[in-house]
Amino acid sequence: MKTKIIYIAVTTILLFGCVDTKQKLGYEAEYENEVDIYVGDVKSTDVIRKWFDSYNARDLETVSSIEHDDVVLYAPNGMIINGSDEHTKLAEQFLSAYPNAKWEILWSISSDIAFNTKPSENWVTTCVTVSYGEGDEATTLQRIIDAQIVEGKIKLVYGYERTVSKEEAEQNKIQIYDSSITEIIDVNAEIEELADSIMIPEGPVWDDSSKSLLFVDVMNNKLFKWNEENGASEYISPSGNTGYAPNLGQGLLGANGLAIDSEGNIIVCQHGDRRLAKVSNSSSNEPTFETVVDNFEGDAFNSPNDLAISNDGSIYFSDPAFGFFDLNSYQFVDSDLKGLDFNGIYKYSPETEKAELITKDIDLPNGLALSPDEKTLYVNKMGMLDSNPQIIKINLETNESETFFEGKELAAKFEGNFDGMKVHSSGNIFTTGPGGILVISPDGKLKAKLNFGHSTNCAFDTNEEYLYVTGFINNQKVYRLKLK
Repeated sequence: MKTKIIYIAVTTILLFGCVDTKQKLGYEAEYENEVDIYVGDVKSTDVIRKWFDSYNARDLETVSSIEHDDVVLYAPNGMIINGSDEHTKLAEQFLSAYPNAKWEILWSISSDIAFNTKPSENWVTTCVTVSYGEGDEATTLQRIIDAQIVEGKIKLVYGYERTVSKEEAEQNKIQIYDSSITEIIDVNAEIEELADSIMIPEGPVWDDSSKSLLFVDVMNNKLFKWNEENGASEYISPSGNTGYAPNLGQGLLGANGLAIDSEGNIIVCQHGDRRLAKVSNSSSNEPTFETVVDNFEGDAFNSPNDLAISNDGSIYFSDPAFGFFDLNSYQFVDSDLKGLDFNGIYKYSPETEKAELITKDIDLPNGLALSPDEKTLYVNKMGMLDSNPQIIKINLETNESETFFEGKELAAKFEGNFDGMKVHSSGNIFTTGPGGILVISPDGKLKAKLNFGHSTNCAFDTNEEYLYVTGFINNQKVYRLKLK
């Protein structure tokens, strides 16, 4: 009996063990007949991935090496490209005209077609987004590429495409309007999430001594620390409201802007305590804050918001009244606790230990940053009071102000405010704004938009390898983007 069972088992294996078990995907018409399409070798999709990666790297030599010399490409516009050499020449012309062109694969499938009248063929079908051009000429397409793979190289290509609407294109994370900015921004970089569930993240600053990012939660009165080794953790609490000064007792009372001084201490803009304060750069649940400055000509500040420290130790800071802001009504609150009837921009001098008023003519100032030569102070005007968000440029030699960048048109299209900002060593301004992070040239031209969602502030590390971004109450995350 046992011998018979073994015989049956062996016979079953011999009969069925070698049956082709490839999974059928569908069919293709071959003249009047239908032929089967099966799952193909997934390694063929790697050929297509390398092809487009080489395009993005501007490595046309590798692009050519992946193609057969006699490759034929049927372009979506009807053009027939014969041979790899001709394809390379056309690619050079296209990339010269559109140096910001980018290809992004959405999906790729390998399949084998079992023809009746000729040998089976391996084809890879790929959907790719292609974007190129700048400003009003910016174009985004979606293409379906059918490529025949023979001996690991591309033999034949058919391309089909559709134009992507502006609304769809705006969902792309990195929008380039001036190709020169690609010297800084890597169009292929991915946005990384570093922290989540931070109710209102703000004040990012890089601490080179610990290779860490410091940032705050304005609502929860805490300061956090993030690094590669440990991730995000609570670092200093409380951070901005310790009972030092009278305030409304609720709302946006935590710390906001942060900076590191020349001695390694953290300089904090405290909403609740209504001052600039200094605290040791060490973890503590009972921090000791030392007042830097808490008044202008005897009147308490509103709620210092953001700051920038110059090379000589002077501190430039904004003082809007967000410590007197009602989140329920989304309105500023009148209070007898307020001693100043304006929202000022100040310069604190360590020599005089006093704050000098630079201007009180910006109705709702927020983030600010110094130009690389420290002759110009850029200030974000939020536009919450007059629906006219702008970036203001202040000449620090004369204290004269002028409009540097108009944001009204962008604000009509995208969510977000002119909040925090930083200036790159190249002179380009990276600012929060409608649509995420806006990158603006020193002459006021919009060069890129980075879609981090609604954001409050940004920062660079010491070597400007990464851009760090804090979200908002509807985007409670901290992000980073690898730069070039």
